[in-house]
Amino acid sequence: CTIVAVGKDASATGHPMVSHTDDSGPDTTDIRWIRVPHRKWPKGSTRKLYNWVDGYPRVVAAELSPEYAPVAGQKESVPIGEIPQVEETYAYWDMDYAVQNEVGLSIGESTCTAKTVGWPATPDKPYGYNRAGIEDLSKIALERCATARCAVDTMGAIAVKEG
Repeated sequence: CTIVAVGKDASATGHPMVSHTDDSGPDTTDIRWIRVPHRKWPKGSTRKLYNWVDGYPRVVAAELSPEYAPVAGQKESVPIGEIPQVEETYAYWDMDYAVQNEVGLSIGESTCTAKTVGWPATPDKPYGYNRAGIEDLSKIALERCATARCAVDTMGAIAVKEG
């Protein structure tokens, strides 16, 4: 994946911009452009964490969006973890990674390899330490944040706790 960022002082409109290519390597990409709605959550709710997969469907989880609901015999994805949910979440546009929320906060990601201290959890290997991948982290940031600073702090705190 590749990103390009343009600051407000370098754009013709005075607005910052960010782009993101989803190269996907040798795998096919689930190219659906999904709108995740603005929601109010009951006290004590949890936000499920998923093992987002390459290809179609990247996840089957009606709780996230009606557009992620099961179709044609699909089964709901099994969560690999959960965190406390906030009282209210912003609407946002989603692909493999979250793109932009209703207040205009945008994210572009560019992945690279890393040596980590854990291994990923998956539905068949729930003992893995890393439960919050970049997919969920970007989505949670846009669900909860109106500023880039909030997004960085939120993703960092969840990554430290959930791996």
